[in-house]
Amino acid sequence: MSDFAPLYTTRERLWLALKMLAVAIPVYVAGYYGLFPWLRRYVKTANCDQFAAFSGLELLLYGLLVGAPLSMAGLIWLIEGRRSLRVWRLGRSPLPGEKVLRKTRYRFGVRARIRPLVVFATLALLAGIALRGSFVAAELVREIGPCVQPGVDRSSFPASTESRAHRGPSW
Repeated sequence: MSDFAPLYTTRERLWLALKMLAVAIPVYVAGYYGLFPWLRRYVKTANCDQFAAFSGLELLLYGLLVGAPLSMAGLIWLIEGRRSLRVWRLGRSPLPGEKVLRKTRYRFGVRARIRPLVVFATLALLAGIALRGSFVAAELVREIGPCVQPGVDRSSFPASTESRAHRGPSW
């Protein structure tokens, strides 16, 4: 048995990169040019909208402070969670038959379980952030209060208070 895990071929590496780019580029473009500008405009009148029993502000705050960390945790779990469980159980990394991108020695025991431990700690941290975010969101909703002008006309609000030269989110 070799001390090193099998490597991807150049063709397999290229195919992996193309698949990742095929997903990442549309998500980035949709967020940067679609979601973030819409969100910036919507924040101004969110508490005047009503969706069933929730105001738009509640949905917005809980979505950002609870939903975003939980979504990130779910994404990490989908990408790395099941693999980390197997590595933790077997005490071996890379897993048997798993290909790697660069020359990698097999690790066993405690050394193999370090990365899964980091993944599990990250998931726990994101769950804690989401839990704390639920309390912060509830406090912010109480502080902001209800809409002062129900049924406000959105056309009276400027589309953007920033200069036209700046595009995208202003973090």
